[in-house]
Amino acid sequence: MKSASANRRVDFRILWLTVLSGVFAVSVLLPVEMFQHGTWIETERTVCIFKSLTGIPCPFCGMTRAFVFAGRLRIADAFFHNPAGLLLYGYMVIYIVAGWGEVLFRKDHFRPFLDYNALTPMLRVILFSWLLMLTCHAVYG
Repeated sequence: MKSASANRRVDFRILWLTVLSGVFAVSVLLPVEMFQHGTWIETERTVCIFKSLTGIPCPFCGMTRAFVFAGRLRIADAFFHNPAGLLLYGYMVIYIVAGWGEVLFRKDHFRPFLDYNALTPMLRVILFSWLLMLTCHAVYG
């Protein structure tokens, strides 16, 4: 018999997997033309509060565009908009497949793909990516 906390954990995982699956679906279905150079979304002011206040991009600036281009397998474009986006997108896809596999088949051999220890290297990549973006921002404006 499962405890109440185990049921909450499963419910949270299903909710989280549903949200991530929605992010994946949007990244694949959103028209890439919205993000081409010279379009409204590229020429209007930013919606990023951090960038609006400081004038420099935050670690997640360009992440939506990176996800949309990664969803189309346009790797160079995804890397251009946010280098960490490729890593996060890849991990998200693996997490979705492994997570739904664990939920649907009730097997725990997917567990290595769902390990929270993967977050530390990803945070390092996000930090490195942000420093790279700041350097490019300083050089190219």
